[in-house]
Amino acid sequence: ALAVLSAAALGWAGWRWAAPPTTLSGDWQATLVRGEQVLMTLTQDGDSLTLASAPLPLAGRADWDDYRGFWRQRMGAELLAFSYRGQGQVVVAPGQATRIDIALQLLSSPGDELIDSGNLSARLSADGRRLEGRIWLNSAQADWPALLQR
Repeated sequence: ALAVLSAAALGWAGWRWAAPPTTLSGDWQATLVRGEQVLMTLTQDGDSLTLASAPLPLAGRADWDDYRGFWRQRMGAELLAFSYRGQGQVVVAPGQATRIDIALQLLSSPGDELIDSGNLSARLSADGRRLEGRIWLNSAQADWPALLQR
């Protein structure tokens, strides 16, 4: 009985060491506001999560024309690109899908001037390859579906 118990304990310990906790850190292809495609990097440290994107060019984007005109008047310069940045948390609850909740900022690039703010919330799929949820932008007072895929 002692031998069986010892073998079971070693097997469990081996399984635990072989299966490290899932991390959300890495690059994710995101589909966000109005279907916009964005490469995002998530960095997880415990239950803290940061989000960042590369600058997204605005040249030729009619959906940004009015705001770019406002920016030009306000700042005396052209708004050529913006980046997503965010801080939030990973929430793990027994019997529930892992979820994320991130306070977002849209920042001018270069310059890191605040353009907009909002929230990204999503649930992790069972296979750990998709985060599905909603993105809210304060300027629009509206939300859209959000999908991040590894």
